[in-house]
Amino acid sequence: MNISYFGNKIKELRKQFRKTQRDMARDLNLGQGGWSKYEHGKHIPSLTVAVQIADYFHVSLDELTGRRLKSDKNKPDIKNSVEAFCEIMENLIIIMHEQKRPDIIEALRGLLKDIAERRGVVKVAKKMSRKKYKNTA
Repeated sequence: MNISYFGNKIKELRKQFRKTQRDMARDLNLGQGGWSKYEHGKHIPSLTVAVQIADYFHVSLDELTGRRLKSDKNKPDIKNSVEAFCEIMENLIIIMHEQKRPDIIEALRGLLKDIAERRGVVKVAKKMSRKKYKNTA
């Protein structure tokens, strides 16, 4: 486990939950200064305490420790999934255009734009949301 990553992560989570170090020590039944030692990388928590911390913040131990799988076998192919989704959306837009449904076209474009803005990983969707379709009917 990368002790400095762990310390930085629990500090970040603690601040997101608007808790003090004292609050965390109290909530997790740690000795005085125990939480501070974890945040500053001076002490590694036991597995039991690490699980309590993960549960407290509703995260996995992997997220707390920065653990990544060495193999990509189990990783979903996000890029292909996004491209497939965008292709489906583009086809829907074309079909709705042919059926003269500007309301649905705008809703689909809005959805693509929303995905692109919120996630920042769907550049294709953002590009598609600006695409203009000629009337083929």
